[in-house]
Amino acid sequence: MRRNRLFEKSYLVTLVLFLLLLNACIFALGAYTYRRSQRAALEICRSEMACIQEAFARDAAVGGKDAAVLLPLSYVTFYEEDGIYLQFTDENGGVQGELPVEGDIPAPGNFKVAEGESGKHVLITEVFGDGDYTVTYVKDIGYVDLELKRLSIAFGGVSLLASLVLALALYPVQRRLLSPLEKLRDATNALAEGQFDVFADERGKDEVAQMAKDFNKMSRKLRGQMEELKADNRSVRYGIPYLASDFINLAVESALTNIILGVFLAAVVVFLYLRRMGPTLAIAVSMPVCILTVFVLMYVCDLTMNLL
Repeated sequence: MRRNRLFEKSYLVTLVLFLLLLNACIFALGAYTYRRSQRAALEICRSEMACIQEAFARDAAVGGKDAAVLLPLSYVTFYEEDGIYLQFTDENGGVQGELPVEGDIPAPGNFKVAEGESGKHVLITEVFGDGDYTVTYVKDIGYVDLELKRLSIAFGGVSLLASLVLALALYPVQRRLLSPLEKLRDATNALAEGQFDVFADERGKDEVAQMAKDFNKMSRKLRGQMEELKADNRSVRYGIPYLASDFINLAVESALTNIILGVFLAAVVVFLYLRRMGPTLAIAVSMPVCILTVFVLMYVCDLTMNLL
């Protein structure tokens, strides 16, 4: 049984395109979810800082000046149990509370996200009271990255399962779509071997069915002409000495082999020159994508490789 190269190539190309699209959608969904989670964590930290600021102003007003001296220390101790670190700096430069991060502290009214060995933290600085204290709020939001890792594992499993289902579902669909072309190919090969009693399947209303009808019409005419020649001269032997389709198939297969070899050699040269996997992978991926884009544009513009 002859291999159906058209089916193999079209199946692989279609499967790769679908998988690229599927994984791109999953990656975009994961990135969007991560950004939403990080933005939500920042909003929670801002809301907590606003609540702390409001509660401190209320407690300071109730307790008076005597309570205002001990109030910062009580806030530092109380919120540290919930994983929130506060540092109070008074007008004289006195500091109460320690922060789990090192580095620059944002100016009052601003915030920043700091990453270090201790994890990822949000830093927010605000002025409490009538400017009596400058308070820095610090909270660990490393749980967002942990959620991203869990999400990546879940999305990877979904992508793998969806890829498997897609590959299994696409195979019979692609086989059914290309079955008329396979039958037309067999009929063409039989005609090339001199069998004029073979006809293609004409069922359907698409372009392949129209090609089959034209092929059958040509086969009937050739059969009639050959029968006339045999009737006029019994010694005549007939056959088809040359088919251009064989040369075209060899040329296309040679072009595909050269493309694959060119991409491989280009990646090897880049890796030997730069000694880095990043640029090598970029070249190895970008070249097939560019070539595929060219063929897509040729298809859209109704161009073929038979340009000469």
